[in-house]
Amino acid sequence: MKEIKVFSGKSHLVLAKRICQKLGISLSCLKSKEYKNGCFELIFEEDVCQKIVFLVQTSLPDPYTLHKNIWEL
Repeated sequence: MKEIKVFSGKSHLVLAKRICQKLGISLSCLKSKEYKNGCFELIFEEDVCQKIVFLVQTSLPDPYTLHKNIWEL
């Protein structure tokens, strides 16, 4: 069976950690780099080639962060 990797966006880190706990795996590292102009990039700090990858990101109805959470996903 292929290795499972779970990454979390900023919207609900607790949920991602609980999912990993239930699966018996560690949460994979995802680095967010933000720039002065408001742009950002996400960097997978682990190899995802030939892995089963899940991205955990919620779309909470917060008008101040919803657009950023969607773009982060």
